Amino acid sequence: MPFTEIVTGRKTEIEQFMAETEMLTDPPPGFVAAVGWETGTEELTVVMVWATPGARGDFAVERAMPVLEAATLRPASPERIHPTHLYVRDHVASPVAT
Repeated sequence: MPFTEIVTGRKTEIEQFMAETEMLTDPPPGFVAAVGWETGTEELTVVMVWATPGARGDFAVERAMPVLEAATLRPASPERIHPTHLYVRDHVASPVAT
């Protein structure tokens, strides 16, 4: 069952963490999706969906902890971690021609 974590923290630190762990440029195994939004002045909330809790754990050991230990980033603790019921559309609509 998919697994979701919700993290809120400083926008610059979350963006730096995502870049240094290559979350979006070289997604780790089991990473399904991330959605983020600004929740205040310089604050960002990100919802990350993982295929399994183990995939998230592997990411933490293999990528997240080395980045956090080497940087001056403060780790943002997940607010909520849940088993997730996930629905993804099986197609994307084509853009409308203008």
